[in-house]
Amino acid sequence: AAEAAAAEAFAAEHTFEPNVGAKHTDAAPRPFQVNYSNRDGIVNRIREYRREKEVVLQEARNEREFRELEACTFQPNAGRVRSKPKPSVIGSSVAEVVPGLGRHLELRKRAKQMEEEAAARRSKAFLEGAATRDIRHRQTVPLSPKISALGSAGAKAEARRRKLIAEKEAREREACTFRPRTNERPRKELIEKLLAEDDY
Repeated sequence: AAEAAAAEAFAAEHTFEPNVGAKHTDAAPRPFQVNYSNRDGIVNRIREYRREKEVVLQEARNEREFRELEACTFQPNAGRVRSKPKPSVIGSSVAEVVPGLGRHLELRKRAKQMEEEAAARRSKAFLEGAATRDIRHRQTVPLSPKISALGSAGAKAEARRRKLIAEKEAREREACTFRPRTNERPRKELIEKLLAEDDY
């Protein structure tokens, strides 16, 4: 009885009842409502939506282009062919002046000169053609040997140099007063003793 009273109290307090599954018969279908049971219909709807979107975008592009070109007043002569004026004298030797030809030739000459300068710099920087270059004037000339070093004076000088080096090394050894005690001598004596015992 208490559970029934509690259920009645809950139902009286919470009156909202959502429609979880039932369809309203009077509800109008939404424009992009998808019926998942019909797969081909979904694909066709997507294609149709994309096509409509592309048409709208193209119309907007055309409208914008038309507005941009509306301010242009230039109208080119696309249909009529202009007839060339006939020369008054056939084969006349008068040179026809072409406007801008001098500047064009000047620019071509300058461009050619710049290309030659760049090629010369590249050749100098990367030593192009170094194998075929004539280097006879740059060959190293060896010095003649000193003959005095082979004679008696040279031998005396060499002996004196060696003596000075030996004296210097002796002075450096005298300056070293540290005499380390190592195990090398006792080990050597022990090895000699063992070898002597093995001989008997």
